Amino acid sequence: MRCVTHPNVRRSHETASREGRRLNILVVIASVHRQSGGPSHNFAGYVASLTRRGHHVVVASLTPPGDETAWFQRESGCNEYLHFKHFGPKRLEFSPTFLSWLLAASRNYQVVHVAGLMNAFTSLAARVCQWRGVPVVATLNGVMDRRVVAYSSEHRKRIWLRLIDLPLIRQATLHVESAAEEVAVRALTGAWQPDIRVVNPVVQVDPDRSSEPNGSMTVLALSRLHPIKNLEMLIDAWPEVLAEYPRARLVVAGSGEATYRYELERLATSLRCRDSIDFTGWLSGDAKAQMFKSARLFVLCSHYESFGRATIEALSYGVPCVVTNNVNMAKSLTDEKLALACDKDPDNIANAIKRALVDDTLQHNAFIEGPNYVLKTHSIDITGEKLEQIYGEFAT
Repeated sequence: MRCVTHPNVRRSHETASREGRRLNILVVIASVHRQSGGPSHNFAGYVASLTRRGHHVVVASLTPPGDETAWFQRESGCNEYLHFKHFGPKRLEFSPTFLSWLLAASRNYQVVHVAGLMNAFTSLAARVCQWRGVPVVATLNGVMDRRVVAYSSEHRKRIWLRLIDLPLIRQATLHVESAAEEVAVRALTGAWQPDIRVVNPVVQVDPDRSSEPNGSMTVLALSRLHPIKNLEMLIDAWPEVLAEYPRARLVVAGSGEATYRYELERLATSLRCRDSIDFTGWLSGDAKAQMFKSARLFVLCSHYESFGRATIEALSYGVPCVVTNNVNMAKSLTDEKLALACDKDPDNIANAIKRALVDDTLQHNAFIEGPNYVLKTHSIDITGEKLEQIYGEFAT
């Protein structure tokens, strides 16, 4: 086990002392690796929203690679960060040191928040804490949705959900990241009505964005390179976009299995549109910010998204979106006239992209109202207040 204490420890104690309240919170997340996608960024924001309000937050994870420890500490401002050596294949990682520590330390916390289930590290943590009488909040990350269960062909995942996670879910407070995800969870649980709370992730608005919409024809798709992101259909749609807008460029930003990226590049070559598609690999920091600033349109055409963080990041830069109807944020974004939604086949994706590229009303509205929408629904203060309300119920 490695333990790092953050300078926010002193600040947290001082703030809590002034405000007369302080909760001890344990957050358990399997991976804080940035390339894991939205969950690591979302939880960095959740932790930051809590330490900002004077609570003491300890984060426990599997030992991450490279400099991910420093990144997560910096972004989250956690009071302590513990990471544990482990063994075993992905999602079945086991850490005897973590189990021993948790058995001894779990009762020091008023609430334990686990980041995602269907994972040995977080599922075991939730079960241990429930056994020790510690309240558990579980962020679902889409695992309780019929579309996810149907999409997964792995019987192991379905068995895990039924035998391991469902019993603990029945005793936990469930955290979902959008109202649409709550609807999906309730549709799956039927007569059993779990305790579900909606808290949006934190997304910061770019303070240095330009004073007018981007005039480029760059379409950005930023995500993990994984089949659930449906990137094949996006590339299949691209020749139709090029036929009408020859200056358009598609940027596919993200990392994943090398074989999957090769398949995508080979598909683009076979469709004779490879020269207009850039595969940048994974982007972060300034490079990611500059990519959003250079884009005219953001596209997320996934088979399923419980949240879709990158869409909100795009709107924080004033960039409109095209999303498939399987993205849970689709309805709320289209209702706000910040995005177009479509079915996930190539023809519909192409038509939506072509329309969005030249829809001046959509472009203008996203540029002006997109950042305001993010400030209204995803600010650090709003998120921290909602989490504090949930946790506070366990402390009374």
